[in-house]
Amino acid sequence: MGDAVGYRRAWRTLAASLGVAVVVGASAWASLAVIGPDSRVAVIWPGNGLLLALVLRAPLARAPAYLLAGLLGTLAADLLRGDSGGMALALAGCDSVEVLVAASLLHPRGSGVAGLASGAGLVRFAVAAVGVAPLLGAAFAAEVLSGFAGFDEGRVLRSWFAADALGTAFATPLVLGLAGSELRTLFARTRWPWTLALIVAFLACAVPIFAQSRLALSALAFLPMVALVEALGFAGAMLSVVLLTPVALGFTLAGRGPLAFGAAPGLAVVSVQLYLLASLVMAYALGAIAAARSGAIAALAERERSLARSEARFRLLAENADDGMLRCRPDGVCHAVSPAMAGLLGLAAEQAVGRTILDLVRPADRAALEQALGEARGGSLPAPLTLSCTRADGDAVWVEARICPLTDPLTGVVEEIVLRARDISARKAEEARQMAANAALEALAATDALTGLGNRRQFDALLQREWRRAARDGSALGLLMIDVDFFKRYNDRYGHPQGDACLRAVAEAIGAAFRRPGDMAARYGGEEFAVLLAGSEIGAAALAAERLRGVLAGLSLPHEGNPRGIVTVSIGVADAWPGQGAPEELLAAADNALYEAKRQGRNRVVRARPARRSPGPLRSRVAAA
Repeated sequence: MGDAVGYRRAWRTLAASLGVAVVVGASAWASLAVIGPDSRVAVIWPGNGLLLALVLRAPLARAPAYLLAGLLGTLAADLLRGDSGGMALALAGCDSVEVLVAASLLHPRGSGVAGLASGAGLVRFAVAAVGVAPLLGAAFAAEVLSGFAGFDEGRVLRSWFAADALGTAFATPLVLGLAGSELRTLFARTRWPWTLALIVAFLACAVPIFAQSRLALSALAFLPMVALVEALGFAGAMLSVVLLTPVALGFTLAGRGPLAFGAAPGLAVVSVQLYLLASLVMAYALGAIAAARSGAIAALAERERSLARSEARFRLLAENADDGMLRCRPDGVCHAVSPAMAGLLGLAAEQAVGRTILDLVRPADRAALEQALGEARGGSLPAPLTLSCTRADGDAVWVEARICPLTDPLTGVVEEIVLRARDISARKAEEARQMAANAALEALAATDALTGLGNRRQFDALLQREWRRAARDGSALGLLMIDVDFFKRYNDRYGHPQGDACLRAVAEAIGAAFRRPGDMAARYGGEEFAVLLAGSEIGAAALAAERLRGVLAGLSLPHEGNPRGIVTVSIGVADAWPGQGAPEELLAAADNALYEAKRQGRNRVVRARPARRSPGPLRSRVAAA
């Protein structure tokens, strides 16, 4: 099966190559037939342009076969002309090199008239196929003809280049257009009478101009060319060149017409070449302009249709979507509101039209919304927003809003802004409940369950934080370490319930004594308590400790065996200027002072010797207060 497919493919390639050889050979023979016997260069050489168009349209795998076929066709034409085998092969080789260079520069970009109709495609074709490739081929041909037949090298270079450039500019776009849809459209069933009438009118204007030799009217042929391009677009440019070339060339080579009148044969050839070159440039330039204009008109028409379809789809989606949508001008003034959005805001759709989008949200969110609108006006897509909108009844509704700019596809200018909003009030309420629950859990995690004061974890975190703050602003820290005297003995004798009551009473008294914003009391562990005094002066902690000891000395917890219920405590005090030391040193100093108070007999306050106001570490030395 695979072999059969391969054979069929090979036969198709061979048949197509034979066709290419015949077409190129016939074109070359016709070009050589109209020149004199003493000339070796044709006035116009379309064979290379035909071969280039066929190579550009062919699959890349067939390109080598087509190039070889073109070489053989040109070789046959030169041999029929009477050239020797060596010269014929050399000249055919020059043509093949020219086509190979042009195809290499254009393939696969240059296939189709659509590519030539654009300004960039036309320039690329002119440079590669009408400029570089013919110039290279002319240079090779000049060497060949000057060496084989003694022709003037400069004259051959000029004539060969002009003939090949004209032929390529004439034939390549024509073949590509005939193979495409542009010319087929012109000769469709409903359009061919109009196209035929235009062709007849063009010839009726061009033939009389070149049939007479008295007046220099050759430039008048450009007027019907402009009319043909105006009527038929880029395809009309190709038709005008196809129609004008045989008319101008035929009359001029016959010695008639304004280009041949009073001119030597050689000069008449140059004149017609320059004239046809000018015609090509004008026709393709006009065709490119016409194509660009047609493309712009088609784009505008398609844009209008697209906008109409988009408008219909938007209305359908907006009226049936659960999310609310509104459309506003770039300045934020609303001009369309979906039913869902009107229901979300608790107002009729017409009540929102004409209002600015900023009026629909609470003042706290207007800055964020204004920033998002600014980004949208610049063509960017802002991040989603969480906004609190004001309903018509005064209630607030939370929405998640997404803002999208709609730009003109041709100019890129933002024409309007679409806001899509989704009601997230239930989600926000759930988030608030979750935050409250988390805050309650955090408070429980930082609170001592028995006394209600902060626990050891909270105290340690606060000590670290306040130490850093005091180091930044140069304030002092004071620390009290408090221990209930003989609590274990008390607890063992009167029981845990009574011991717990004692700790709660002590904690309540401590909490009541320290209520400044910078004070923090905590149960440090067992019967020990700690009080951190932030922003206090050096020495203030010791005074506060003495006052606290007096308060606790008057605390009464009467019970069996202890009618007075007197509670005594030992307090260790330390204060410092935070610097290069660590908060653990302050804690150690207060703890050592507490140990000293116990050693001295309890029911007393002992203050650690304060550190000097320097960044040095705290001292652990203690002294009686």
